[in-house]
Amino acid sequence: MLIVYEFMPRGSLDVHLRDSKTAEGLAKAILYLHDKQLIHGDLKSSNVLLDEDLRPKLSDFGTTVVAPTVVHNLIATYGFADPMFLRSGELTNKTDVYSFGVIMLELISGHTAIDDLLVDGIVRERHSIVLWARRIIEERQFVELADPHMPDSPGAGFIEILEFVHRCVRVDPDERPSITDAVALLTQFSQSLKTPGAGPSTSSINEISEEGK
Repeated sequence: MLIVYEFMPRGSLDVHLRDSKTAEGLAKAILYLHDKQLIHGDLKSSNVLLDEDLRPKLSDFGTTVVAPTVVHNLIATYGFADPMFLRSGELTNKTDVYSFGVIMLELISGHTAIDDLLVDGIVRERHSIVLWARRIIEERQFVELADPHMPDSPGAGFIEILEFVHRCVRVDPDERPSITDAVALLTQFSQSLKTPGAGPSTSSINEISEEGK
Protein backbone atom coordinates (compact mmCIF):
# COMPACT_ATOMS: atom_id res chain seq x y z
CA MET A 1 0.00 0.00 0.00
CA LEU A 2 1.29 3.47 -0.91
CA ILE A 3 0.51 6.38 1.42
CA VAL A 4 0.78 9.87 -0.08
CA TYR A 5 1.19 12.77 2.35
CA GLU A 6 0.37 16.39 1.71
CA PHE A 7 3.51 18.52 1.32
CA MET A 8 4.18 20.29 4.62
CA PRO A 9 6.52 23.24 3.99
CA ARG A 10 7.66 23.69 7.60
CA GLY A 11 8.87 20.10 7.99
CA SER A 12 8.35 18.21 11.23
CA LEU A 13 7.99 19.36 14.82
CA ASP A 14 11.39 18.07 15.89
CA VAL A 15 13.06 20.98 14.06
CA HIS A 16 10.65 23.54 15.57
CA LEU A 17 10.80 22.53 19.22
CA ARG A 18 11.01 26.13 20.40
CA ASP A 19 7.67 27.09 18.86
CA SER A 20 4.77 26.37 21.22
CA LYS A 21 1.97 27.37 18.81
CA THR A 22 1.36 23.78 17.76
CA ALA A 23 0.50 22.25 21.15
CA GLU A 24 -3.25 22.84 21.00
CA GLY A 25 -3.45 21.63 17.39
CA LEU A 26 -1.49 18.51 18.24
CA ALA A 27 -3.81 17.65 21.12
CA LYS A 28 -6.82 18.10 18.83
CA ALA A 29 -5.26 15.84 16.18
CA ILE A 30 -4.76 13.08 18.76
CA LEU A 31 -8.29 13.60 20.05
CA TYR A 32 -9.59 13.10 16.49
CA LEU A 33 -7.92 9.67 16.43
CA HIS A 34 -9.16 8.72 19.88
CA ASP A 35 -12.72 9.71 18.96
CA LYS A 36 -12.41 7.16 16.12
CA GLN A 37 -11.27 4.53 18.67
CA LEU A 38 -7.76 4.61 17.19
CA ILE A 39 -4.37 4.74 18.91
CA HIS A 40 -1.42 6.16 17.01
CA GLY A 41 1.10 4.06 18.95
CA ASP A 42 4.29 5.88 17.91
CA LEU A 43 3.79 9.57 18.60
CA LYS A 44 7.00 11.60 18.49
CA SER A 45 7.98 15.06 17.34
CA SER A 46 9.36 13.82 14.00
CA ASN A 47 5.92 12.33 13.22
CA VAL A 48 4.21 15.71 13.60
CA LEU A 49 4.33 17.66 10.33
CA LEU A 50 3.76 21.42 10.17
CA ASP A 51 2.21 23.53 7.45
CA GLU A 52 3.18 27.11 6.62
CA ASP A 53 1.25 28.42 9.62
CA LEU A 54 2.73 25.81 11.99
CA ARG A 55 -0.54 23.89 12.11
CA PRO A 56 0.31 20.26 12.94
CA LYS A 57 -0.72 17.09 11.13
CA LEU A 58 0.11 13.59 12.30
CA SER A 59 2.02 11.16 10.08
CA ASP A 60 3.41 7.62 10.15
CA PHE A 61 0.30 5.54 10.87
CA GLY A 62 2.03 2.19 10.47
CA THR A 63 1.56 1.50 14.18
CA THR A 64 -2.03 2.75 14.44
CA VAL A 65 -4.44 0.22 15.95
CA VAL A 66 -8.00 0.03 17.25
CA ALA A 67 -8.14 0.70 21.00
CA PRO A 68 -7.45 -1.06 23.28
CA THR A 69 -5.26 -3.90 22.09
CA VAL A 70 -2.20 -5.95 22.99
CA VAL A 71 0.69 -6.12 20.52
CA HIS A 72 4.07 -7.81 20.82
CA ASN A 73 5.78 -6.84 17.58
CA LEU A 74 5.56 -3.06 17.72
CA ILE A 75 8.90 -1.27 17.83
CA ALA A 76 8.36 1.82 19.97
CA THR A 77 10.62 4.87 19.83
CA TYR A 78 13.02 5.15 22.75
CA GLY A 79 12.31 8.24 24.83
CA PHE A 80 8.69 8.59 23.71
CA ALA A 81 7.36 5.09 24.48
CA ASP A 82 4.97 4.52 27.36
CA PRO A 83 6.85 2.43 29.97
CA MET A 84 3.71 0.41 30.76
CA PHE A 85 3.32 -0.50 27.09
CA LEU A 86 6.95 -1.66 27.03
CA ARG A 87 6.19 -3.97 29.96
CA SER A 88 2.79 -5.34 28.93
CA GLY A 89 2.41 -4.74 25.19
CA GLU A 90 -1.00 -3.16 25.83
CA LEU A 91 -1.84 -0.07 23.78
CA THR A 92 -4.50 2.28 25.14
CA ASN A 93 -5.38 5.94 24.71
CA LYS A 94 -3.11 6.64 27.67
CA THR A 95 -0.18 5.32 25.60
CA ASP A 96 -0.60 8.28 23.26
CA VAL A 97 -1.10 10.61 26.24
CA TYR A 98 2.32 9.63 27.59
CA SER A 99 4.00 10.34 24.25
CA PHE A 100 2.09 13.62 23.98
CA GLY A 101 3.50 14.57 27.38
CA VAL A 102 7.05 13.90 26.17
CA ILE A 103 6.48 16.08 23.09
CA MET A 104 5.09 18.83 25.33
CA LEU A 105 8.23 18.67 27.48
CA GLU A 106 10.29 19.10 24.31
CA LEU A 107 8.23 22.16 23.32
CA ILE A 108 8.43 23.70 26.78
CA SER A 109 12.13 23.14 27.42
CA GLY A 110 13.70 23.17 23.95
CA HIS A 111 15.40 19.85 24.77
CA THR A 112 14.91 16.61 22.88
CA ALA A 113 13.35 13.48 24.40
CA ILE A 114 16.78 11.89 24.73
CA ASP A 115 19.92 14.01 24.95
CA ASP A 116 23.10 12.14 24.12
CA LEU A 117 26.42 13.09 25.70
CA LEU A 118 29.03 12.49 23.02
CA VAL A 119 32.71 11.95 23.77
CA ASP A 120 34.93 11.59 20.71
CA GLY A 121 31.82 10.90 18.65
CA ILE A 122 30.70 8.04 20.93
CA VAL A 123 27.54 8.17 23.06
CA ARG A 124 28.69 8.01 26.69
CA GLU A 125 25.46 8.96 28.46
CA ARG A 126 21.78 9.23 27.52
CA HIS A 127 19.58 11.64 29.44
CA SER A 128 15.78 11.23 29.52
CA ILE A 129 13.77 14.46 29.39
CA VAL A 130 11.02 12.80 31.46
CA LEU A 131 13.31 11.95 34.38
CA TRP A 132 14.94 15.39 34.23
CA ALA A 133 11.63 17.27 34.08
CA ARG A 134 10.01 15.10 36.74
CA ARG A 135 12.69 16.09 39.26
CA ILE A 136 12.38 19.80 38.42
CA ILE A 137 8.59 19.83 38.66
CA GLU A 138 8.52 17.88 41.92
CA GLU A 139 11.04 20.33 43.39
CA ARG A 140 8.96 23.22 41.95
CA GLN A 141 11.99 24.76 40.24
CA PHE A 142 9.85 25.68 37.24
CA VAL A 143 12.18 28.30 35.77
CA GLU A 144 14.82 25.65 35.12
CA LEU A 145 12.46 23.91 32.72
CA ALA A 146 11.42 26.91 30.62
CA ASP A 147 13.21 27.31 27.29
CA PRO A 148 15.09 30.65 27.51
CA HIS A 149 14.39 31.17 23.79
CA MET A 150 10.61 31.28 24.34
CA PRO A 151 9.23 34.49 22.77
CA ASP A 152 6.94 35.13 25.77
CA SER A 153 7.71 35.12 29.47
CA PRO A 154 6.11 32.19 31.32
CA GLY A 155 3.41 33.06 33.85
CA ALA A 156 1.03 31.15 36.10
CA GLY A 157 -0.59 29.44 33.11
CA PHE A 158 2.79 27.96 32.30
CA ILE A 159 2.95 26.37 35.75
CA GLU A 160 -0.51 24.84 35.30
CA ILE A 161 0.56 23.34 31.97
CA LEU A 162 3.78 21.96 33.48
CA GLU A 163 1.87 20.24 36.25
CA PHE A 164 -0.58 18.84 33.69
CA VAL A 165 2.27 17.52 31.53
CA HIS A 166 3.78 15.99 34.65
CA ARG A 167 0.58 13.95 35.02
CA CYS A 168 0.74 12.92 31.34
CA VAL A 169 4.07 11.16 31.87
CA ARG A 170 3.13 9.31 35.06
CA VAL A 171 4.20 5.67 35.00
CA ASP A 172 0.72 4.47 35.98
CA PRO A 173 -1.66 5.04 33.02
CA ASP A 174 -4.62 5.40 35.38
CA GLU A 175 -3.01 8.53 36.83
CA ARG A 176 -2.72 10.21 33.43
CA PRO A 177 -5.33 12.65 32.14
CA SER A 178 -7.19 12.11 28.88
CA ILE A 179 -6.33 13.91 25.65
CA THR A 180 -9.74 15.61 25.99
CA ASP A 181 -8.42 17.21 29.18
CA ALA A 182 -5.34 18.38 27.27
CA VAL A 183 -7.44 20.03 24.56
CA ALA A 184 -9.55 21.83 27.17
CA LEU A 185 -6.51 23.14 29.07
CA LEU A 186 -4.55 24.24 26.01
CA THR A 187 -7.58 25.91 24.43
CA GLN A 188 -8.14 27.85 27.64
CA PHE A 189 -4.45 28.79 27.75
CA SER A 190 -4.48 29.97 24.10
CA GLN A 191 -7.52 32.13 24.76
CA SER A 192 -5.89 33.69 27.81
CA LEU A 193 -2.86 34.67 25.71
CA LYS A 194 -5.17 36.61 23.38
CA THR A 195 -6.49 38.66 26.31
CA PRO A 196 -4.23 41.64 27.12
CA GLY A 197 -2.99 41.57 30.69
CA ALA A 198 -4.30 38.10 31.36
CA GLY A 199 -2.27 35.98 33.76
CA PRO A 200 0.55 36.89 36.17
CA SER A 201 3.97 37.95 34.96
CA THR A 202 7.24 36.02 35.10
CA SER A 203 7.72 37.18 38.70
CA SER A 204 4.97 34.77 39.73
CA ILE A 205 6.87 31.76 38.46
CA ASN A 206 10.06 32.95 40.15
CA GLU A 207 8.28 33.47 43.48
CA ILE A 208 6.74 30.00 43.36
CA SER A 209 10.11 28.47 42.50
CA GLU A 210 11.71 30.26 45.45
CA GLU A 211 9.09 28.74 47.77
CA GLY A 212 10.23 25.28 46.74
CA LYS A 213 13.79 25.84 47.91
